[in-house]
Amino acid sequence: MKRLLGVLVSVVIVVAVAGCDVPTIGTNPGRNHSINPIRSERPTVNLPLALRQSNWRGSRGEGSCVHAAMISLFRWQGQMNKANYWRRTYSNGEWPDNLAVKLDREGVRYAYTESGDVKFLEWACRTRRGCGRWRGARRDE
Repeated sequence: MKRLLGVLVSVVIVVAVAGCDVPTIGTNPGRNHSINPIRSERPTVNLPLALRQSNWRGSRGEGSCVHAAMISLFRWQGQMNKANYWRRTYSNGEWPDNLAVKLDREGVRYAYTESGDVKFLEWACRTRRGCGRWRGARRDE
């Protein structure tokens, strides 16, 4: 169960550096002239600085990087009210088990992979879902 939830958090955290690729459009046959191509950016989730949620210390003195990533994801998806609510409600370090409880409680739909399959991560990017990778235990463990 911990491994499964570890992967779940993995799917969420990389939101700051993952996203969906933007296709390039070459021409518009109906008008018979070129359209400026859509520029693909890296990182693909390239929020304006003002919308990026930086990490902060919660009430227990722990960093809130998982929650900062969730807030940035919600903002990237245009869910500003949910991002603001999440920022007011959640902080401190996070474990996969606890994050899953919070996501379920708040009605946030999510998917995960236990294998770390790159195709799954690419799908998450292509469909504008957040994705991330869990990196071991918290610092205080």
